[in-house]
Amino acid sequence: MPLKVIGLSSQTPVYAAPAYGVTGRVVTITNTDKANRVYYSDSPGTINTESSYIDPLSAEVFDGQSDVWMSTTDANITVTVQLKIGSQNYAPGLISIQGNVQATVSGSVSVTGSSVSVSGGTVDVIGAGGFLLPGQTANLLTDAATHPIASGANFAYAALDLAGYTSFNVLVNAQSASQATGGAALSVTMQVAFYDDAGLTSLVYSESVSFWAGNSLGNNIPLIGSVPVHGRYCVLTFFNNGTASNVNMTKIVVTGSFRSPVYSSWRQAAPVFTQVTITGVTVSSLNTPQNAPYSNTLGQINVTPGTGLRAYLLPLFSGPVFIEYQISGAALLNSPSIVDAAFATSGNVQAGINQPGIVWFGDNAVTTPGTIQRLTIMLPRSPCMLVVNPAATSNIFFSAVGQQGY
Repeated sequence: MPLKVIGLSSQTPVYAAPAYGVTGRVVTITNTDKANRVYYSDSPGTINTESSYIDPLSAEVFDGQSDVWMSTTDANITVTVQLKIGSQNYAPGLISIQGNVQATVSGSVSVTGSSVSVSGGTVDVIGAGGFLLPGQTANLLTDAATHPIASGANFAYAALDLAGYTSFNVLVNAQSASQATGGAALSVTMQVAFYDDAGLTSLVYSESVSFWAGNSLGNNIPLIGSVPVHGRYCVLTFFNNGTASNVNMTKIVVTGSFRSPVYSSWRQAAPVFTQVTITGVTVSSLNTPQNAPYSNTLGQINVTPGTGLRAYLLPLFSGPVFIEYQISGAALLNSPSIVDAAFATSGNVQAGINQPGIVWFGDNAVTTPGTIQRLTIMLPRSPCMLVVNPAATSNIFFSAVGQQGY
């Protein structure tokens, strides 16, 4: 029914109440216009425009006991309304639906003034992008149980279904049962494998990252990573690279995300020297706050370390790293080196020339006062150590900063 009336006076009857005392039925009037309000009254005359209106694409329910007169407020505007006799809007209560319901919604859906509760089921939100706000659930795996892994063995969690997500975040902790034992692992390797099928027969991508494992005193320094999704199903497998002593998986949390990183990103602060034991090597801590790797500061030393082979544990950072160093006082007994600790074990740190796992060799000679050696190197997806063998009066300055954005 089209309505077009000049001014604020209701001129068009759209519903007439039954005569002779017959009880009227409820009627729902819908404003089908997408932009303009329509106004109503129970008799012809002036309309209360402050309260007696129906918004665009909205509806109002009338009891059917009185006539309904309607109009627009502009002679140049025509609004069409629809009447449904005996129909009314939804009232709060319980709706029971059995079976599947598929609905297509064009536009946004807003819930205000209350909450939506889903009991005994799940809600899947699948989109091309967006954010998971605080309180929204995207948890894929949480496990705080202890899972021991014997030396040379591995442990895998059940496959994760990543449908709808473009990446996931992972937090994991591990510790060695007896790291002072010769051959005990200093780190744990995690393999991230993606498959296209639930049967895990079609491998589409795989990468690995190794991370520090603390000793039996505990390790409260987790590995934190963000990984782009390469296949619907993902299996996380953990390997004990040692030849003696168990490694215990103590915590893992995996959450889905709609972010779209290009490469995986991994961070872990270096354990303090009381958390990692290496038989035959003095383990020292860099002058590095515990949260430093998350701001890309990997460590700094500027001391006279004393004689004897020393290993400075570096935070985990995979990617390009800018380092600078200077030696004064006396030359080092051996070249300073950065060693990949992924497969290093207690009592078996290999840091010499032609040894496997060497990421970088520096010059052990005294440098000209005021001259600092500067260069950029690539660190692998594994924990590393700065290994030095100083003379009694050697002074060492060393600094490492990860490149932002990698």
